[in-house]
Amino acid sequence: MRSPRFVYLLVLLWVIAFAASILLTMNIDGPRNLDTGFARLDTLARGQLVALGIAIVSAVAALLLRDAGWLPRLIGLTPMLVTLAIIAAFTAAMLLYHPTPPDTPATPPRAPVTEPGDTPAVEY
Repeated sequence: MRSPRFVYLLVLLWVIAFAASILLTMNIDGPRNLDTGFARLDTLARGQLVALGIAIVSAVAALLLRDAGWLPRLIGLTPMLVTLAIIAAFTAAMLLYHPTPPDTPATPPRAPVTEPGDTPAVEY
């Protein structure tokens, strides 16, 4: 492949897919319940998988460019680099973030229902 136009088109498609997955997720209306949350997550995951596929194709196409300088190749590799950076950031945040325990003590134990030694009468 000699012309970087195909790579530029793939990068543009990646930007559209990436932005569309976020915008479509924000436009899902409904009550704040589990079903709506899963619908939003499903929409975001599907859109991001499409964007990842386009990023992989764009990276491969950028590496296959002949007689191209470093700039078209870098532009073609940018979607994959951004995707890997986002994955690395989320992984680092999950591994490094440890929430502190609350300052309030645990719930005090509940008082027993019956006095110790009293056994309830059970009739059979």
